[in-house]
Amino acid sequence: MAKNKDIFSSLSKRERQIMDAVLRLEKADAQQILESLPSPPSYSSVRALLAIMVKKGHLKYYAEGKKYVYEAAIVKDRVKNSAVSSMLTNLFEGSPAKAISTILNVSSSELSESEYEEIRKMIEAAEKKSK
Repeated sequence: MAKNKDIFSSLSKRERQIMDAVLRLEKADAQQILESLPSPPSYSSVRALLAIMVKKGHLKYYAEGKKYVYEAAIVKDRVKNSAVSSMLTNLFEGSPAKAISTILNVSSSELSESEYEEIRKMIEAAEKKSK
């Protein structure tokens, strides 16, 4: 299985969409996954991609009646960490500060005082942890 930072880099764009759908739905059959994809491919394409993702170790499945139900084979937090790591590298030159600045610029009018306080506490905790 891929290391944390390599999970998303080892997936194609469509595989990432499928992984997002599976994580959002928690568990789903091929038809449910197909229905949640943007500009969905054919059903057989989704089934083929699911098989590839199972082989890569990103998804697991089990039989439920006549259908196979898929779910993430990796912990959701690990997938989140991988996605954020990939985003930092690809969009923000590896800089968490640039990412946070962008997030704050985009959503600052939507953040509540309690959310600002939560962010302050996270920064303080990270500072203490790094010392």
